[in-house]
Amino acid sequence: MSVLKEVKKQQARNRLVAGSAWQNEIDDLVFTNIMGGTIPHSSVEHEFKEMVTAAGCQDHRFHDLRHSFATAALRKHADVLTLSRNLGHSSVAFTLDVYGHVCEEMADDFANLMDSIIASH
Repeated sequence: MSVLKEVKKQQARNRLVAGSAWQNEIDDLVFTNIMGGTIPHSSVEHEFKEMVTAAGCQDHRFHDLRHSFATAALRKHADVLTLSRNLGHSSVAFTLDVYGHVCEEMADDFANLMDSIIASH
């Protein structure tokens, strides 16, 4: 959260400097270039690859973070509708199509939990 707060402060400073040329009025993006515009995907991917390499991690794509987040959120029982909206998916059905394997694993875990509850009574 502290990083996001600092990003917001820097964006406010950039907005003041840019004045009427500021480009982030409508979209209200969190991460922008200094004029409030979108950051090219290639720039994000390049920076991410440099960080991954510097950290000594195996090769990952920036987009892999999105999948990791969605999977972890579902495993923590996040509301699927809210997750779907946050991911920008067109429907909950699409989210479940992409991440259904996680829900199936959770269903197996739940079945095992029910079995242990029934067996203990």
